[in-house]
Amino acid sequence: MLKKKARWDNRQIITEHIRKPVRNTWLKAKKLTADLIRKQREGSWEERIMNMTRNMGKEEESARILPTWEGSSGISPGLQIADQRQTSQGTVGLGAGDREIFCSSRKIVSSAVELIRQYQSGELLPARTGYNYLDRVCMGGLYPKDIVAIGGRSGSGKSYFMQQILDAVMDKRINPQADDYVLVRCEFEMTPKDLIVRQIANKLGRQIEDVLTKELIGADLEIANNVINSFDDSRIFYVPFPVSIEEFSRNFRRRIFENEAFRKKKLILVSIDHIALIKRMGGDLKSTLDRFLAEINEMKLEYDNVCFLLSSQLNRNIESRKDNPNNHAPIKSDFYASDELAQYASVMVAVHNPYDLGLDKYMAFSENRYEWLNRFKHESKKSFKTRGLIFHHVLKIRQGDIDKFECIHVDVKPGFENVYREEGSVVYTNVPKPEPMYFLTGDQLEEYGNSGRDYDNDDPF
Repeated sequence: MLKKKARWDNRQIITEHIRKPVRNTWLKAKKLTADLIRKQREGSWEERIMNMTRNMGKEEESARILPTWEGSSGISPGLQIADQRQTSQGTVGLGAGDREIFCSSRKIVSSAVELIRQYQSGELLPARTGYNYLDRVCMGGLYPKDIVAIGGRSGSGKSYFMQQILDAVMDKRINPQADDYVLVRCEFEMTPKDLIVRQIANKLGRQIEDVLTKELIGADLEIANNVINSFDDSRIFYVPFPVSIEEFSRNFRRRIFENEAFRKKKLILVSIDHIALIKRMGGDLKSTLDRFLAEINEMKLEYDNVCFLLSSQLNRNIESRKDNPNNHAPIKSDFYASDELAQYASVMVAVHNPYDLGLDKYMAFSENRYEWLNRFKHESKKSFKTRGLIFHHVLKIRQGDIDKFECIHVDVKPGFENVYREEGSVVYTNVPKPEPMYFLTGDQLEEYGNSGRDYDNDDPF
């Protein structure tokens, strides 16, 4: 009996010596397996950043190369933030889907260096606006990720100003890369017919009624043809009515910004005239505008080739200051939603027509100030004339010291060139005269509509 018990004790000791290392090995293997699964799910910071790059079709090794200023080889082609957005099926609206929010400093610097190199080499060009002063304050023209805000009272000429900018940006004679641009016009205020007729009237310096009721001939006809041609363009798309913020976000993200054809474009310019007409789905105007501007800013940061041109009304504060010449000029707080807009905008310009407020003398200043505008001053040189003049006030420049720029410019309205003998300080980019086109009226419209042109082929959606 004692021998049998001794044999059993020895067997237990031997078994324990064997089982213990085996169990330790099994526990280590289990821990390693769990760590491997966790790393596969979460990944280290380096692996997660590399996965982001691989998802964008970039070479894995490009992230390990330090950025240099010499040449382009070895520099990451840039961080395409749009591809980080992983929108889940069925989710729409603001901030839909999950996205990686961290990125290594190496990739950020590498992307910035490559982008600078592309502008320096001429592979990318800023989009010139047709206004020399605006190009200067925008550091050469419009860039992706810019938000340019234009403000003005109703009838001050801000929509005409925006139209001139849009025409210039899409003009291949001004911007050689314009064929690689897309323009999306959100016209929340005016119908397409009103836009075309008003543009023709502005170009001709005539009343809208004359354009609608009188036949155009000669040079006037040629100008009207050119206006129509500028609207009928396969690179331009329209949102012809107000939409909600959710509609705006969902449609722009899915159909424009994440459209494969558009993501390859050098610039997508979105113009909105004007932001206060965004459709409200409950809530007050201030909170709606704050949300709308926050969404625009997020889109600007998220997509690498997007730029916004925003139009805003000025509030009535500027009218209450007309009795005090020292306070005549617009200021940033005159913009609707001024707090948010001033925070997000790269450049802010106010367009002002003081003559419409009944002012014959505009502003008060020392006679040595604004010397580049001397021909628009009264005899005292201490205030400006107003009749036939539109004043452009630059109120914010993000990328520069505003005190180092000429921040007031004057545009002479059509028909007043002889009054001032010279053009205003607003200098336009000179371009060759375009070829005339046929201005269709009456029965010709039906014939043109049956001409066989297939507009559906222009639709990239």
